[in-house]
Amino acid sequence: YSFCTLLRLHKIMRIVTCLSLAGLASAAIDFIALGDFGGSGSQHHCEKYTTVGQCSNAVTMNALADTFKAEFIIGPGDLIYSDGLDNSGSLKTDQYERMTNTFERVYSQQRCPNLQIPWYVVAGNHDHDGNVWLEVDWSRKTTNGKWVFPELYYKVSKFDEDTGATMDFLMIDTQIIGGYNYYNESLKSKPWDLKARDEQLIWLEHELKHSRADYVWVVGHYPIYSSCYHGATWGNMEPVNELMKKYKATGMIAGHDHCLLDIQYDDMFYVLTGMGGRSIYEYRRPQDVPPGSEKFHLAGDNHGHAHAGFVTGSFTKSGGIIKYYSDLDPATGKMTLEPLHVIHHIPPRDV
Repeated sequence: YSFCTLLRLHKIMRIVTCLSLAGLASAAIDFIALGDFGGSGSQHHCEKYTTVGQCSNAVTMNALADTFKAEFIIGPGDLIYSDGLDNSGSLKTDQYERMTNTFERVYSQQRCPNLQIPWYVVAGNHDHDGNVWLEVDWSRKTTNGKWVFPELYYKVSKFDEDTGATMDFLMIDTQIIGGYNYYNESLKSKPWDLKARDEQLIWLEHELKHSRADYVWVVGHYPIYSSCYHGATWGNMEPVNELMKKYKATGMIAGHDHCLLDIQYDDMFYVLTGMGGRSIYEYRRPQDVPPGSEKFHLAGDNHGHAHAGFVTGSFTKSGGIIKYYSDLDPATGKMTLEPLHVIHHIPPRDV
């Protein structure tokens, strides 16, 4: 589906460039996005260290990909539950044991032949509970090219030859920027390392300022706005939001809250896709989003039979579509390949 080259130049240039090949992909930039899919240290379902929702979501994504030919997958954090990876000798956090069971086998060629595409991921708070560099290191240890995690923050650039559409994904580490915002702790939590935070914000501004892509998505774990259990983390994430507004980003793709949300505000799209399979959270903080901005949610109050969910994106030069899916139909409990909600037109940037 794509050829990707990692260009690791100086600090401000962390780039993965990809060219979509005409004839292999559809005439658009097509992708899937899901966060918080990192299994469990204590549950065992389709494989060891997996959850029901993760396994069911994988089956539905693979079935959808029979017709929706995604070129890549975006993963905004919480890749390994509950405490990331470490080298203490525990199997539930061992690098090979967890990455093999929780990721490689769940989304294997045998089980999910349509998902053998690059997964561009960033860390969440649970990944930082362990040694996050062991997750980065997995990119270098595997040979299938699926797990792509070259740095804690980096850029992915996409180009579609058929339509001429261009798209940048600025993959950021929200833990470095915002500290431990586990529950709407924006006024209490502080970044661990102010120098590291400032370096990343300088990098982010540089990439936003100089991008001429038709669409620019910032991808990170903590959402700026959320109406689910954790709520917004806008306090320490406000510098990111201000940069997005200043340079006319398309929006943000985030996780952390285990629900699906479509929030549209200040001419930007805030896509929350944190229902990758860990659990489903309560819908309890609608006051954390600007009035009238929430267009859709799937959470504890209305998920019905669904265990998990994800979103898809399809973008051409003239506009894009985002669709929201659940693993099972909330009403019937049967697999459904029909979207629950659609953002029908996301315009290209005027830059």
